[in-house]
Amino acid sequence: MYKHERDIPQDLRRQIHSLSALLENADLQFSNIAIERQKYIESIDNKKDLTLLSQPITIDSLRVYASQMYPEIDYEFYSGQERRTLDVLKDTHFASIGDIDKVIKKTSHIIKEYKEKKGRNAALANIWLSLGLIDKRLRILFPLGSAGEGLRSKYEKEFDT
Repeated sequence: MYKHERDIPQDLRRQIHSLSALLENADLQFSNIAIERQKYIESIDNKKDLTLLSQPITIDSLRVYASQMYPEIDYEFYSGQERRTLDVLKDTHFASIGDIDKVIKKTSHIIKEYKEKKGRNAALANIWLSLGLIDKRLRILFPLGSAGEGLRSKYEKEFDT
């Protein structure tokens, strides 16, 4: 196109400078959003504070919760498991991390047995197993393979709702 800025017609130069300013502003706004997101994550990632439990279920709050509950294992078994979890949970009565936490605590003995049976485990699989025990609809939506399904069958009467 043009080799030198002076070769650009004045009207086009004005448009280019205007667009450049818009792009610079957008870049600044995206940087600010990334900084604010990191501040939010740090604010809820305090193990001594109950702030996390009152948070709605989002990608960030779910990741923080899972990393606190299951720091020694992978977060998900497969790429996309997180998105599937969030999509399914938006149509349930589980609205906050605290709702999930109550279920996890109530089913912790089953999670321990699942870990022993399965060997390899992931945080979201533990959450799926627990939620599926409490909510029949989620048993179908959160498949766990033979180890998880066997435990569901063994314990589902304990939690039938």
